[in-house]
Amino acid sequence: MITSRLLQFCTIAALATTSVLSGLTPDRLLSQTDSQQAYAQESSFTRYVRATFEIEVERRARMSELKGITGGNLPDNLCGDGFKQVPGNFQSSVRDFCNRFNQSASQIVEKYKITNEFNGFQQQTKSRNPDVSRAMNKRMADERRRLNLFF
Repeated sequence: MITSRLLQFCTIAALATTSVLSGLTPDRLLSQTDSQQAYAQESSFTRYVRATFEIEVERRARMSELKGITGGNLPDNLCGDGFKQVPGNFQSSVRDFCNRFNQSASQIVEKYKITNEFNGFQQQTKSRNPDVSRAMNKRMADERRRLNLFF
C-alpha cells in the first residue's frame, strides 16, 4: 500500500518536474491549444493581419538590434537589393539577420495556417494599382484596429 502511494507520488513529481523544465506547464499547453483553435475559426484575412503584425513586430526588433551593430546606417530593402549597399565588414551580420528574419516570418505564417493565402494578400497590398493597394491597406488598418493591434 505504501509503496504504491510512493510510486504514484514519484511518478507525479517526475512528470511535473519534466513539464516545468521543458516549459510545457498545463496552463501553457491549454493557452496554446486555445489560441490555435481560436485562430482556426478566424477568417484567412484576419489570420493574415495577425501574421503581418507579428512579422512587423519581429522585423522592428531585429532591425533595432542590427542598427546597434552597424551604427544605424541601413539601406531600404535590406535583405533584397539593399544588401549590396552594406559595407563589407557588416555583410555577414546582415546576412545572418536576413536568414533569421526569413525563417521567423515563415514560422509565423505557418503558425497562422495561411501559407497558401499569404502571397495573394501580399500582392494586393503591394499592387501597382493604387486603388487596390489603398483599399487593401485600409482594410488591414481597420482589421488591426478591430483586433487592438497597435505598433
